[in-house]
Amino acid sequence: MDIERIDISKFPLKHEAFVRKNELGDKLAALRAVRRTTEMAAKRRRNRAWAWSGAGFAAAMVAFAVFLMQTVTITTAHEKQVVTLPCGSTVTVAENSRISYKPHAWNLLGRDIELDGSAYFSVNKGNTFTVNTDCGNVSVLGTEFEILEQPNAMTVKCHDGRVKVTASGDDGSSVVLDKGECVEVTKTEVSEPEQIAASEQNLSEDETEEESRIIEYNREPLMNVVSEIERCFEVTVKNKSLCSNLDYSGVFYTDDMDLTLEIVFSSCGFDYELIDENMIELKNIE
Repeated sequence: MDIERIDISKFPLKHEAFVRKNELGDKLAALRAVRRTTEMAAKRRRNRAWAWSGAGFAAAMVAFAVFLMQTVTITTAHEKQVVTLPCGSTVTVAENSRISYKPHAWNLLGRDIELDGSAYFSVNKGNTFTVNTDCGNVSVLGTEFEILEQPNAMTVKCHDGRVKVTASGDDGSSVVLDKGECVEVTKTEVSEPEQIAASEQNLSEDETEEESRIIEYNREPLMNVVSEIERCFEVTVKNKSLCSNLDYSGVFYTDDMDLTLEIVFSSCGFDYELIDENMIELKNIE
């Protein structure tokens, strides 16, 4: 029975309930008040639950946005540094240069790299991204290319594949470079493509080959470097737990295990012994 619909005033006068009408009316009013109070309390609990749920969702979205917008910045001083991008392509950042990019948003918000200085890009087949500078931007079409930045201008050299170069001004011109071409770029215009000198192309290829066999580390956990030694040279390093909590800054020669072992372990204060062609034992220097 719905007590909200009971109207005590309509009870028949001859019925015995008429005698207790006031008493019944008070009880019904009390019951209605209790139910309304209970319903209001439940409504307030539901509203609080929705509010907390909404606040939690908003906090999660803010945390996710902060995560996406985290920027990785690599700044060099007197040495070059090789950086691997999220797509697997590599960048050799020249001395006194800086690049930055957002690794977590790489495939969501655009593959953009900010460059201040000079860098050499080696792009994996099928990967694309855009390099932005003060003077303009370079859109990758699958290639190896070089950007040399000067005050108010830059030079773009395409060593393999193709790149699109666009000046940064509102009416900036653009041009597509093929292999072996270069251009000068200012904020307002891009020059006509010219051929890179043959001697310079050969030098670039030699430098690229040299860079491909060298990995440069800057304060990398030594355990990661040891794992790379094991992977690259197909060996097992015994007692590698000695490397825990240590960092390594230096080079790694991917085609010379003996030189790499000497450089890495000696600089970190370890001795080592080749047990066999597949096993290296690491020791503390006594």
